[in-house]
Amino acid sequence: MFFKQSRSYALERYLTPLDNFLAMLHRQYIGRNKFISICLSLAVYISILLIWGNSLKISSNYFILLPIISVTICYGLAGGFIAGSLGLPLNLLAFHIMGHPEYAPASLVVAEASGILVGLVMGYLSDYFDKLNREIHKRRITEEKLRRTLADKEILLQEVNHRVRNNLNIIKSLIQLHVNRVDDPLFREECRKLSQRVFSISLVHEQLYREGNSNYIDLKDYLSVLLENILTGAGKGGVHLKTCWPAGDHPVISDRVIYLGLIVHEVIINSIKYAFKGVDFPQITFDLALDNDQYQIIIRDNGTGIEEGGRMESSKGNGLGMKLISSLTAQIGGTAQFRSDKGMVFHLTFPSK
Repeated sequence: MFFKQSRSYALERYLTPLDNFLAMLHRQYIGRNKFISICLSLAVYISILLIWGNSLKISSNYFILLPIISVTICYGLAGGFIAGSLGLPLNLLAFHIMGHPEYAPASLVVAEASGILVGLVMGYLSDYFDKLNREIHKRRITEEKLRRTLADKEILLQEVNHRVRNNLNIIKSLIQLHVNRVDDPLFREECRKLSQRVFSISLVHEQLYREGNSNYIDLKDYLSVLLENILTGAGKGGVHLKTCWPAGDHPVISDRVIYLGLIVHEVIINSIKYAFKGVDFPQITFDLALDNDQYQIIIRDNGTGIEEGGRMESSKGNGLGMKLISSLTAQIGGTAQFRSDKGMVFHLTFPSK
């Protein structure tokens, strides 16, 4: 997103097509051929005097502005001052050669002052225009460097996410190797839960790798894959999962998604492990909603509730899972609550930004 937006440099939004044309004209022709430009303006000025001078008479004085403007465009403030100072003498010389000294302005002082003023103002504007062009050129170069740097950073970040994902998968494989070598049911169960926690983290880096340059993950995409994997990994194919998602995309920064994934994992595993003893149709309901810049996650099951089946201790914070939930909830600035209502209800609220 930023990469695309950066291509429309802010200053260029205020430049009209005429501005761009004049800049190109100044850069390609006037700036590179100053002497020719000045000579051309002088030729136009002399031609007007020779062709229409007798008709224009005293009005011919105004056309001295052509070479004055040409010099100021080429040489800025200094050139404008010199050209403005020489404008009146040049006019008087031309009228003398033409044999019409009466075409001279009535007030030589006013005419001289006017020429100098025009030269200074045009010279200042010419210098200012050059400064703007140099600034635009400099910022375009800087922007291009930043664009290349950003592209390099995005590639590097993508590679980091790829390597982190691979390393986490290696860790999962090592855990599985230890599980296969040990027959202790408690050890195998703890390793399985550890493997699921590692998967919750690796899934974030996998989605970041697929997204490329984004540091945000869509919450719905992440949690839907996570929930499906938790149920499959727990070997509880008989547990029915019902989900409810808000409309639209809901990007969340990756660090917070990792915490959310671990929280959801602990709650779902808690339900799968303790809730459904003697329940004919086990069901878990997952509800994600956005309300007034606050995300709400509500997880329900139709099991025995938190006060039965050994779930009271984990809901009061004595188990590792509940300690993780409490700590991770604080990390995202949220609040979490367990309660019983025809089963267990977990309610998590956290800010969207």
